[in-house]
Amino acid sequence: MRGERSSQRQPPRCWPAARRPPRPRPPPDNRLEQRLVAEASGTGAIPHLEALQRIADENGGNRASPGPGYDASVDYLAGVLRGAGSR
Repeated sequence: MRGERSSQRQPPRCWPAARRPPRPRPPPDNRLEQRLVAEASGTGAIPHLEALQRIADENGGNRASPGPGYDASVDYLAGVLRGAGSR
């Protein structure tokens, strides 16, 4: 019926960005999570905790940012992560 208004609202032809339905996310790649659960342990953490304590001891007792203790901690952790295959 031409010229008559429908009592039902029609959906918009183009959704505004803020109201657009979310896109489905790809399934997560949880290989790292599985590896950490399988390989991480309290015993394995001790050498790293000792290294971080050594860094604090060598830098006036702290590793706070900004400061040399923080910088040394970052360098240590970056090296550990690179050694584990992180880019």
